[in-house]
Amino acid sequence: MGVVPQIDGREALAELSSFRTAFYGCLSARADAFFELTDALLCADGPTRAPVEWIVLTVDVSPWLRSDAACSPDRLFCLVHGRNGRSSDHVVPGWPYSFVAVLTPDRTSWTQVLDAVRLGPANDAAAVTASQPRTVVERLIAAGQWQDGDRDVLVVMDVGYDVMRLAWVLRDLPVELIERLRSDRLLRRPAPSLKEYAQAYPQGG
Repeated sequence: MGVVPQIDGREALAELSSFRTAFYGCLSARADAFFELTDALLCADGPTRAPVEWIVLTVDVSPWLRSDAACSPDRLFCLVHGRNGRSSDHVVPGWPYSFVAVLTPDRTSWTQVLDAVRLGPANDAAAVTASQPRTVVERLIAAGQWQDGDRDVLVVMDVGYDVMRLAWVLRDLPVELIERLRSDRLLRRPAPSLKEYAQAYPQGG
C-alpha cells in the first residue's frame, strides 16, 4: 500500500505550477483557449453538462428552387449567387425557407435545424424572423437547456436583417443578437481596440 508523501504548501504550489506548464506545452493548437477551458471545468462547483455551455443559434433564409414547377403555389423569386462574382447573380423561382439552426463550437458545416418556415408572398420576413427565435428559445427554456444564471443565447445573422427591430421585439428573452455589418456601413465612432474591448467587457460579454 503506497503512502502519499507529505509536502508543504510551497512545494505543492511548485509541483502544481510545473504540471500546469507541462500541460500547456502539450496543447499545440489554441493553447490559451483550451487551457482556460480546462481551468473552468476543473474549478466548476458542480457537474458540467458540456465543455461550452453557450447556446449559439443562427437565422437565415435558404431557397428551394422550383424553376420548372410552374403550377407550384406561392413561388417567389429567390436570389442565387453566381460563381463568378456579383455580375453572375440571378433570380430563380422557388420557395424561400427561413430557418433557425444551432451551431457547434467545432469547425464543421453540419448544423442541427431547430425550426423552418416557408415564406410566402404575404409574409413579413422580419416578423417571421422574430417569431422563430422566440419559439426556439422558449422551447429550450422549457426543456431545461437554458436556466437562470446561464449566458444569454447568442443569435447570429447575416447582412440584411433589421437587428435593431429584432432586439426590441425579443428584449424580454435572454438573447444577444449579432449581425454581420455590410462593408459600406459607416459607424459614428471608431471601432474599439482589443484592449478597450477587454476593459469594457472583462468577462467576454
